[in-house]
Amino acid sequence: MVGAALTPWGFVIPGGYLAAIVAGSVPAGKGLPLKARLQIPVALATMHMSWGWGFLTSPRSLARKVIASRRPAVLGETQEA
Repeated sequence: MVGAALTPWGFVIPGGYLAAIVAGSVPAGKGLPLKARLQIPVALATMHMSWGWGFLTSPRSLARKVIASRRPAVLGETQEA
């Protein structure tokens, strides 16, 4: 928000994000009442920000546990045709 106070170019990224959220909610709201269609952008932005916050604040130990819990990849022999 500081950038927006210094120059109008500070609104480009937030404005683009808002436009993308609204454009993405149009097909999701097809056939729904107006009230529900107006709530979809709020739900999408809330969901996206929550995922981002969880990604940024998750402890490193969680990542190590997830990686350790994955099974090793199945490596098969390549066959030539």
